[in-house]
Amino acid sequence: MAKPIIIPTLLYGAEFLDPSATMRHKMEVLLNRVKRWITNCFYSTNTNILSAEACIMPVDLYLEQIRDMAAIRWSTALPDNNITTALFPPGFPLHESFRLPSNRRAAFSKAGGMKPKTWDSTSYTSVQRILPIDDVARRARLLFSKWPVPRKTNIWSPPGPDECEFYDDTLKQVREHIHQKWKLLNYPEYYGYRPVENVLAFYDNQ
Repeated sequence: MAKPIIIPTLLYGAEFLDPSATMRHKMEVLLNRVKRWITNCFYSTNTNILSAEACIMPVDLYLEQIRDMAAIRWSTALPDNNITTALFPPGFPLHESFRLPSNRRAAFSKAGGMKPKTWDSTSYTSVQRILPIDDVARRARLLFSKWPVPRKTNIWSPPGPDECEFYDDTLKQVREHIHQKWKLLNYPEYYGYRPVENVLAFYDNQ
């Protein structure tokens, strides 16, 4: 029940919106209760051990995985088939030029104040904010090792074998990266078990 119901409910909207530190803490507290319910472990159990025993990652890793997977999915879709892809910022190299009209320009045309960062900005200051859709585009830019990005499999414009391989390899790299971070959590010395990779099937249907 935890993976098909509780976790998707807990992470609803996380593909696009970044929870605050306070909200992340509350989400982690709830998820730890779920892990204890699954494993019947004591409240004094180390939370990293609890995560491995329950086969449920910490919230931060789930958030990173779901956002990376969403960035890959949206940036490789056709904009006339996916409304989120059609809202990508101008200049991002989608496979079609179609864009939906939006009020994006209002964020950049206000007089005074600091303008938001764009998806291709090299600034990483936390003071200057970035629009959610630009954050998705920036994440996609960092995930793909080369340009242009591959097309996601679709019936309207089927990608070639090389594109399919590139797409699958990128997804695989995300899974392996998240799994490696899970394995390298600060486990106590007396605990020798490490999570296996096949438990990362959650949010893997790209």
